[in-house]
Amino acid sequence: PPYYKVSAGPITQQHADVVGNYTNTGMSTKVSFWTRPIYLKLSPPMYLLQESLTGEWIIAEDAVGKSVILRQIRSNWLISPDTEAGPWIGSDGQTVAGLNVTAGNSEGERQDTGSVKPNIHDE
Repeated sequence: PPYYKVSAGPITQQHADVVGNYTNTGMSTKVSFWTRPIYLKLSPPMYLLQESLTGEWIIAEDAVGKSVILRQIRSNWLISPDTEAGPWIGSDGQTVAGLNVTAGNSEGERQDTGSVKPNIHDE
């Protein structure tokens, strides 16, 4: 999909920055045999991507997943983060209740990410 919407019910201030629309950047990461897109939310910048080593979907402060904010456990190798595969947990190990990731296709709801960088493959 061209973007994912991350929303939440009551959420701690610690994780409030992850809420918003994540637009496909044109960058990608290598996950097992697949190439998966990397999504970006502006202000503050956050990335939604599939982690290369575990196959879990993560929200990170960087495009290669070195500074992980949230992780969807048990989402190993699923093609999309908008599943009920497992809960989203913070770096403190606590479950973030009420976090929803929804695929979107409407151009009018997308967020503009500006210029994009070449593909990044975390080998």
